[in-house]
Amino acid sequence: MFRDSLQDGRRGCVLRGISAINNALWDLLAKEKRLPLYQLLGSPRKETVPAYASGGYYLKGKTNQDLADEVKGYVAKGFKAVKIKVGMLSAREDALRIKACRHAIGLRIPLYLDANNAWRDAKSAIAAIQMFEEYEPGWAEEPVLPDDLEASAAIAVATPIPIATGEIEATRWGFQEIIYRKAASIFQADAAVCGGITEWRKIAALADAHKIPMAPHWFADLHAHIVAATSNATMVEFFPDSTILNFMRLLKKSVVARDGELVNQKDNSFQEPDGGEPPIIGSLQPECSFISASHSFSVRLKNSTSGMVWPLSL
Repeated sequence: MFRDSLQDGRRGCVLRGISAINNALWDLLAKEKRLPLYQLLGSPRKETVPAYASGGYYLKGKTNQDLADEVKGYVAKGFKAVKIKVGMLSAREDALRIKACRHAIGLRIPLYLDANNAWRDAKSAIAAIQMFEEYEPGWAEEPVLPDDLEASAAIAVATPIPIATGEIEATRWGFQEIIYRKAASIFQADAAVCGGITEWRKIAALADAHKIPMAPHWFADLHAHIVAATSNATMVEFFPDSTILNFMRLLKKSVVARDGELVNQKDNSFQEPDGGEPPIIGSLQPECSFISASHSFSVRLKNSTSGMVWPLSL
């Protein structure tokens, strides 16, 4: 039950609610100043930010060649890094999937692995990850449960592959404990989860003091702005395949990829159809359906008054 309640339990529901309120307040302030969020946050960058293509899900009937073609297609669209899922099959089977991807994209393109807390303990995680090392993954993400920092630290010592975590973690104190335990070398704090933009920036500053980069989890429409304004943030996670995750279809206009980077709007191009106040990021369609790799449901929503859209906890 604990494993099944990871997103809603722990600090889940309350912190996600606080995050939504904090993020909406930042959006209101940006609208008051008539600035895109990334400019309000003091971005030193231009209008684009680096992104990696996230996909590689397990699907019924999907072959290793299908997976290889998928990631090769992301590279053809200009993405400079890709991510796939691991941990649902045996380590040997996953190694064959990783091998197929590596051969398809070559050694120069970073290949990230996301286990979504798949392994039960450090021993099994280490055994699997060490089988993947010859394919030079860019990181191994969430190998064990987020609270099992002792296991995560043991994994980090046992492999040269960087360990990434933090998408379900919340508050700077939670990330401070990860630093103290040396349980990860890449932080994936999610501003819709960790306490909002304000808390995310504190986590980033803490990480920067320890030379830890930030690579936030999901929700590119928000994180493209924050990454643009954060010196130790490296890239944004982006889902090009809307058949796997179609949250962007809930938006009248969503962030777009161009040559493997995400374009932050620096004008008021997210104009409401009725000529109303321009949202900083986007607004919800009045009626829509949302799917992820493991969930699907329909929702009926009014347009966002603050201009920002926050995903529900699934």
